[in-house]
Amino acid sequence: MRDLLILVSAVAVFMALFVLWIEPAREEARRNTCQAKLKALGNGINGFEQAFRAYPPAAPSCTTEAWHSTSIANGQVCVGPNWAAQIAGQMEDIPLALAVIRACDRSEVSSVDLKRTHYGPSAPSYMRCPTASVSNAYHESKRTGLRSMAKTNYAATLGADTYLHSIEGNSLVDMRLKTANSSTNEIVHSGGVLTIRMIPNWHDKFEAHRFVARGFWLFAHGRGTKRNEITDGVSHTIMASEVLPFDSSGKKSDDIRGVWLAASMGASTYSHMTTPNSKTPDNVNGCDAAAVGRMSCVEIPPGTAQEGDTFAAARSVHKGGVNALFADGSVSFIGNDIDPNIWRSRATRAGGEE
Repeated sequence: MRDLLILVSAVAVFMALFVLWIEPAREEARRNTCQAKLKALGNGINGFEQAFRAYPPAAPSCTTEAWHSTSIANGQVCVGPNWAAQIAGQMEDIPLALAVIRACDRSEVSSVDLKRTHYGPSAPSYMRCPTASVSNAYHESKRTGLRSMAKTNYAATLGADTYLHSIEGNSLVDMRLKTANSSTNEIVHSGGVLTIRMIPNWHDKFEAHRFVARGFWLFAHGRGTKRNEITDGVSHTIMASEVLPFDSSGKKSDDIRGVWLAASMGASTYSHMTTPNSKTPDNVNGCDAAAVGRMSCVEIPPGTAQEGDTFAAARSVHKGGVNALFADGSVSFIGNDIDPNIWRSRATRAGGEE
């Protein structure tokens, strides 16, 4: 009997040690799987840059009040495909690439709402981390004006501050930023590699194409950030990371986070205003009241002048941090305890983190 008890105790100790060993190994495997997908995404983005001599804009905008980032009903009357849709060709998803082109030829389409094909509710595989949680609920909200929008796990870095700070080439936005920084009267964009870029001559183009087919000009190819504009160097600048979609109990969710086709903050974009997996609530245009804990959020009302005052953290299911994609295509795991100043500087094209 005594020998049996000793054997049982030994087995129990062995099993406990085995669990302590196997769980970190499993976590590392999960993290590596997500890193591999993120690295492939980086190859696609850099392939786009090589083809067009500029990175894809997070969204090419032709809306005067470009801080609107949800739907036509909320003021985003003219916008091209977001970065995730633009790189479909580089990711060898030819059916999706063709669907995006067709969507741009419809005069009523904004935010490239691909629910009219079947890509909006499905989402491309290159935007999904195989081992991360992906919401089974579609984003559908009267407040955002978006319907049947699928969710994924990767998002582009808009910079170190709010959505508004990432908009480039818009005099109205510049005036707002200058007013907000009245002490120095400077325009502080703090934008990253992939930003909201105004399409050249968007006023004239929008009026000319308002009631007819929009066309290929909505892509604004070659108008994004140039490689030589990344003055910190591509190996020091993060251009994408992970986000967590919130899944409510039903099939539809008001929460916009993770929506791959929308450039809205927390959807296919995020910022370094808060550190990875921050306890600070995300400020987003579509927030589900059921989202609590580390997924808690504050809704910034869509369709208002404050719609651009949004920010969302990089978030993942990995313990202790998130995977981050740098502009040179490398991927690193960044801990939640990173110095906030370093984290912010790595999000911008000129953060001075060297």
